[in-house]
Amino acid sequence: MRILVDADVCPVVYIVERTTKKYPNSVVCADLENKITYQELENNAKCIACGLMRKLSVDHRPIVILMEKSVHYFV
Repeated sequence: MRILVDADVCPVVYIVERTTKKYPNSVVCADLENKITYQELENNAKCIACGLMRKLSVDHRPIVILMEKSVHYFV
């Protein structure tokens, strides 16, 4: 059994930010017609998060969004 402390927790957003700094132009997701790089993923995710926080008046609380599978909806 392992007990997690704050230092052991690494939210996905930090992993994406760290990877974006190292490999901004690397492809993170692709389908037959489209692809998205780490830099595009980070930019899109931040844009969507800011818009949702403004529209829903929430501050750093998780929400769930259901949508069809696609590179465009990867964020």
